[in-house]
Amino acid sequence: MQHFPKSIESHLRTAGLAATEILILRHMADSSAYTLRQLASRTGKSTGVLDQAVRKLVLRKIIHRTNMNGVPSYTLASPDAMTRWINEQSREELTMLRRKEQDIHNFFKSIQLQKQRPQLDFYEGVEGIQKAYRQLIQESSDEILGFLPMEKGAYKPLSFWQQGWTKERRRQHIGCRIIAHDSANGRRLQSRDDLEERKTILVPVSDCPIRVSQFIAGEAMICVDEKQQQACRLHFPHFAASQRSLFESIWTQHECENSDAEDVISSLDSITLSELEFCSPISVPLLCGHAR
Repeated sequence: MQHFPKSIESHLRTAGLAATEILILRHMADSSAYTLRQLASRTGKSTGVLDQAVRKLVLRKIIHRTNMNGVPSYTLASPDAMTRWINEQSREELTMLRRKEQDIHNFFKSIQLQKQRPQLDFYEGVEGIQKAYRQLIQESSDEILGFLPMEKGAYKPLSFWQQGWTKERRRQHIGCRIIAHDSANGRRLQSRDDLEERKTILVPVSDCPIRVSQFIAGEAMICVDEKQQQACRLHFPHFAASQRSLFESIWTQHECENSDAEDVISSLDSITLSELEFCSPISVPLLCGHAR
């Protein structure tokens, strides 16, 4: 037989047989015995090349060596010899694939475990704080949540807040919600919400007793103390999730309170002077006070 079907040759190459070994098997497929010289004349290969290929096939127990008149000759071991060898190769390949699969699984599992471990980074100085703010953009994919202590006096905690990264946040369409202390600086911050594409809710200090700016972005928390020009980043998914829940709880509570207050004022605005005449002397001042 001069040729195997292409599919068979492809399977043999995939199993690890070299071209010369497949060439030898072509001529031994009829179960005839051949010496190296006979194989060389039939295949056009040198006896040295054929000797190496034949040795490998003998070791694999695919062909069998016999001596005829003192001259070694080779023949196919049995019709099932190739099938047995392919089965062995398949088992070895399957074992190797399973080992690779386990190695890959262990590798990515270790990455995931490492990702869940707390990681703390420190930043100092003006450049350090600016780097921390830029880190917020990198950490977040959709929204940044922040707690801001809006202190009174000459100190303006918005100095770094308003630099650079706000424009970058808007460019990347990253939302921002802020819970700030109810103070003059807090109201000034809230007045710029439309310009900064941000939403701010003001709360009493007692409801949010924080002393440094805190931001939640993705699975990380970033704290900034602009007075001391220090910042830190804590990558801790569980802690970030708990802080996110705290933020949402305070946000929802005060958003509902603000909505209720607006409804009351709206309802009082709709009361006419004629309707006020039927109110008691005590209730009129109270209503007027609410309307103011």
